[in-house]
Amino acid sequence: MESYNESESRIVQDMLVFIERATDSDFSLDVLSKQYHYSKEHLIRVFQKAMGISPYKYWVLLKLNRSCYELEKNEHSIAEIARACGYKHVGSYSVEFKKRFHMSPQDYRDMFQFPKTK
Repeated sequence: MESYNESESRIVQDMLVFIERATDSDFSLDVLSKQYHYSKEHLIRVFQKAMGISPYKYWVLLKLNRSCYELEKNEHSIAEIARACGYKHVGSYSVEFKKRFHMSPQDYRDMFQFPKTK
């Protein structure tokens, strides 16, 4: 991994906080771009250099990981979990989930359900 300077390190740290707070909303680098007076392309390059992944892909992974926790720990519907994790459409959530985990959200949830006793 390439080295980066203190300014870039601070930008990456701020971007991580920003992205983690945006897991239930739309993703946009416009705010950070204006805050740092850098182009979105520069921010993407700095983030990718430090993290090995684009900011958008990092955001998607955070949302999917959050949804896994929700699928494991509560009984909300998959549509409710998708919306809580920032997806407007359960279909797009399911597609991204399957791409990442090679199973549907329901199949994932089923792995954590214990058989009910009579």
